[in-house]
Amino acid sequence: MATSDITSWGHGDADAEMKSWCCGMPLAEERPLTPEEVAAVRAEAMRLRRQGAGAIAGVLGVMFALSALSRTYGQGSQIVGLEVTLEFMAGIAIAGWLLLSEEGPLRRAGKLIRDVKNGAVKVFRGEVKIRDDADQAQAALIKLNALHPAMGRAQTVLVLPEAQRVWSVDGARVARWVSARWSEVAQPPAFAALAAQWLVPTGHAPEGELVSTGQRELSRAERREIERYIKRYWTRPLPAAAVLSLWLLWPVFAAIGNARVIHLSDWLAGAPTHIWAIFADIALAYGVYHAHKLSLDLREGAVQILKLTPPELVDAPDPPKILPPGKEPVDTLVEYLPVSRRLWTEDGSPTIWRRSAG
Repeated sequence: MATSDITSWGHGDADAEMKSWCCGMPLAEERPLTPEEVAAVRAEAMRLRRQGAGAIAGVLGVMFALSALSRTYGQGSQIVGLEVTLEFMAGIAIAGWLLLSEEGPLRRAGKLIRDVKNGAVKVFRGEVKIRDDADQAQAALIKLNALHPAMGRAQTVLVLPEAQRVWSVDGARVARWVSARWSEVAQPPAFAALAAQWLVPTGHAPEGELVSTGQRELSRAERREIERYIKRYWTRPLPAAAVLSLWLLWPVFAAIGNARVIHLSDWLAGAPTHIWAIFADIALAYGVYHAHKLSLDLREGAVQILKLTPPELVDAPDPPKILPPGKEPVDTLVEYLPVSRRLWTEDGSPTIWRRSAG
């Protein structure tokens, strides 16, 4: 493949802007909460506190009632005693979840109070061109009919940073708790637009588009982003794979310690855990493989540029033919990593997998 000379675009030391993305939109600003928003967030926190306190009081009340009933009707009955013990354990588990779980109302109320104290909200604004099923917040908002992909206009989503909760969409409050995470993505550097103007025509696609190719260096910010993906790919599955693999090899350690032969029954005794260990090892191998591919991309230090120009633009009539809005032929411009073959940008914007990587 013929490409433009990468030395012409050796600006990899130039830094690019890092930008947060959430629900398919870039971060537009982080502004102070208005007095009305502060009051609404505080009221929601108080409601969740009352909800959590009421639930705990209800659980404790049921536990005391069971205790009283067991003393009255269950004296000398082992079955009743066992039932009461199990119900007590369930009650303690529920109360613990209400107090300690990140998804519990009390912990959520505490996060909202921190947002009130910090007094800031993240504003994400942009057009959601396509649906991203990997973005759980976006999928939840679409299901609630609050977010509308491909509607042809920009939308605005407010996210409380401490609670990581979507507060409103286009000014309309989202009543349901929708948790949102954002990812830090390197924006294309300034010299990317220049590199895209100096591509070399290399042939034609099956549909007749003119194919032009080139390459440019990665910016420092883009390199840091790839390094983050490399680390994440192998570190996330490592703990589970290490622990479960030790459990998988436990019969071997036990046999060596007792100087005996390993029997099939030793393996069958923990068969479910062994299956989980195999899946965890596969996930680790998958992560290491992709981390290696990205490491090679990082070593290359460049992205490949591909542009498809429709035949209507290649052989454009003079004067050009007037078409209805939205029907005009346009160039397709993408950048991709040379080894892993992952799309890096599409028409100057980071691709979906980068925006939803977290």
